[in-house]
Amino acid sequence: MKKISTLLVALLVLVAFANAQKNVAYMTLQKDMAEGAWPVDNDVIIQLLKADPKINLTVLVTNEDGAIGDSKTKVDLSGYDAIIAAETYNSGDNVWKSGYPLYMGTLPAPTLYNKAYSLRKDKALGADSPGQSHDAEDVYNMTVAVPTHPIFSGIDVSGEKITVVKSGVGDTGDKAYNKAMQYNTGNVVSGSTLLGYPEGATDVVLSFNDLAAGTTIDDITVPVRVISFAMNTGQLTYKGDDDSGINLTTDGLTLWRNAVYIVAGIDVPTTPAVFPSSTKEIASAKLKIYGVEGGIKLPENSNASVYSISGKLIQQGVNKDFISAAKGMYIVRVGNSASKVMVSK
Repeated sequence: MKKISTLLVALLVLVAFANAQKNVAYMTLQKDMAEGAWPVDNDVIIQLLKADPKINLTVLVTNEDGAIGDSKTKVDLSGYDAIIAAETYNSGDNVWKSGYPLYMGTLPAPTLYNKAYSLRKDKALGADSPGQSHDAEDVYNMTVAVPTHPIFSGIDVSGEKITVVKSGVGDTGDKAYNKAMQYNTGNVVSGSTLLGYPEGATDVVLSFNDLAAGTTIDDITVPVRVISFAMNTGQLTYKGDDDSGINLTTDGLTLWRNAVYIVAGIDVPTTPAVFPSSTKEIASAKLKIYGVEGGIKLPENSNASVYSISGKLIQQGVNKDFISAAKGMYIVRVGNSASKVMVSK
């Protein structure tokens, strides 16, 4: 009996540990965005993660040195399960360099590193780094290099490319010019897997990569697992051309969620991510997706997928205008739109 009780306690502890929230730090630079764009402390990824019950997000808005406000004390990232390093910082800012919080050679926890442009000489890397960074202007698609990688979970990669943004925008979330993604050539890298890169790019070494702990990039040895991202921050602050409040496609948003889950040590779902903004209610109303007695009313001839609020696929319908469903809250995906729908009876 005592052995059974001990095993039960151990099991409960393991379950509690598995269900515990992961503490994630989101490091971003204090800067102004374009009029009407989301601010840096509330971009679409921050909104997504704050609504995620598996993540306890701390947003750290700092200066170029990684200190908050007028403080000279750089933030301490040692207590977090995972770190997100935002592209908002300039590539030459001290925050990327040795002795500062986001220096790749001393990262204290697995990190989503969204700044390809910092991986050059006299920036995050030394004076002899051969790395060169490039913008992929007017490119909205990513070429998928490793379709079986969990970063693509919940995404249809059968065409070997995915569309990650709806329209190209600039650094501050305006439409002055179009750039969505970046990539690096020339870096000498060992221990990294290139997962994807902007469609049409050649000789890519770093873009969207999975860097195992111990990976070397030129003169740096990376001490923790890193998922390198190369997406312009304007994409995360531009509210889009529709009522969704987001310029990322569902695939682009899912790519972000999956990358965060990977570095945080959370099992990656097989379902797409859903943007939690209340503006989705507006989008669903325009699409005429709403709960009725006994199920969900859809626009005529819709191809829809219905998920539980926890992300489990309940059923799919092809060329339907109605799907039966019991009382409850659901997530309904039609095309690139995904909305919360309540069936009240």
